[in-house]
Amino acid sequence: MNKFGLGTLSPDQLSISGGGKTVRERVSKGTNIGLSLLRDAVGLGVSIFSMVFGTSTNIDLATFANISNKLKVPKRFQRKFVKDVPGQQSIMKAILKGQLQNPLYFSLVRDIDILEIVDGQQRWVTLKNFVNNVYSLGVGTIVTGWNGMSVDLSGLTYKQIIEELPNGEMLMEKLFGELKLPVVIYEGTEQEIRQLFIDLNSGATGLNKIEILLAEKSDTYDWVRGMNDEYDWDSRGIGTLRYTASEQILKWFYIFLHGPNKVNLPKMRTLVGEKIPSGFKTIIKQVGEMIESIPDKCGKSEFGLGKVRAFVWFMIDLSKLYNVKITDNKKFFKFVNKMFHDVTKKMGTMDKGTKKVYVFLDLLRFDDSETITAVTNELNHYFDMKLGELDGEFTKFNDEYGVQLRQVERNVNKSQRYEVLLNQDCKCPICGETVHLQDDAHHIEEYQYGGENEVENIVILHNECHKKVHHDDEVSLNEEPIEEDEDA
Repeated sequence: MNKFGLGTLSPDQLSISGGGKTVRERVSKGTNIGLSLLRDAVGLGVSIFSMVFGTSTNIDLATFANISNKLKVPKRFQRKFVKDVPGQQSIMKAILKGQLQNPLYFSLVRDIDILEIVDGQQRWVTLKNFVNNVYSLGVGTIVTGWNGMSVDLSGLTYKQIIEELPNGEMLMEKLFGELKLPVVIYEGTEQEIRQLFIDLNSGATGLNKIEILLAEKSDTYDWVRGMNDEYDWDSRGIGTLRYTASEQILKWFYIFLHGPNKVNLPKMRTLVGEKIPSGFKTIIKQVGEMIESIPDKCGKSEFGLGKVRAFVWFMIDLSKLYNVKITDNKKFFKFVNKMFHDVTKKMGTMDKGTKKVYVFLDLLRFDDSETITAVTNELNHYFDMKLGELDGEFTKFNDEYGVQLRQVERNVNKSQRYEVLLNQDCKCPICGETVHLQDDAHHIEEYQYGGENEVENIVILHNECHKKVHHDDEVSLNEEPIEEDEDA
């Protein structure tokens, strides 16, 4: 007879409490949910030994013994492990005292024969770190050894226990073999597994709104998570453990697509199926690489979140006019840092409460559409001034400041945009609302079909109106809007 039973959860099993909620409450489902609970006759589950030292070559559905090398953390939606040493010591003490009996949730992936940890990463990583001597046990870690004797393991690493304590290795084998945790096994599609992760981590379990959002199945979100981990955003005060960097990247992506915007969670959610253009990927890659080259002396207070955001807004705006490539990170950072300094000095100070603050630096605390427009306008003006000082010579600009500008032939330059705007009286020919310099330039006769890159063949449109032109054959830019005859 198998030691462990594997089958659909019973009503009693669904009522097991974990994290302040029952299994049923945590997954927001009824009794027929395709979950299975591993428990033996006395109500326990998988031994800690199996989860830490297991060496099985395949997953035994009958016993689930020795499964350690089959346990994987799904990096595509799980955040990085965040507990510090005191936190791990606290978890380990509770495990050794048998106080952590909340179920762990694993997803069984049969085709590659692994178990993905959907919920329980902290306990598993804490255990693995302990046996790998990453930390010593905290004060007050007392366990029951042979013959009911109490053994104080405070301040000892795993290696010290097995090598220096009498019968230390046997003690750990005993503890790890007897201590068991209930484990819930789930089989489902990728979408269902991610939804289970969201269900388990919604509410009072500590995940923030961005961590939950990014767990949804989306190539876009997966790429953003990858960029979160790729670069040293933390050095600029943009945390990666709780996906603050991911949140910023999503906001920048929305702005890249739709122009200056105050971006909230519902707007970020609309990006779930949006294909990321290569131009935006290039911006994030270049910004990330430049951040990693910023001198240590320019810490979070000197070049923190506000300036990084402003820099990305500026790069997005610049990319609409030029093919931009940073060729020397140190030179370009020196230029950007001087730009911020000079713009700050130019805009001066203002009274705020009982003290004076710099107007430009105060603006960087906000990210609404008006602020983004004001900031990018100031930075663009400075950029144009510096380019003008070099007579508009791109090669000189690259040599001096470490950034290559290439006026792609089909791109519409600023002087053309100004003239087009004047011709349009700064009104969008589709909706009649005001358009700005940074809005989309559209070739009336499409460039790919021989349309000239001249003012007469160009109009400035809002991003949404631009999309409408390309998707609605009935929209014409060569005719005046038809007005209804009131007498008809």
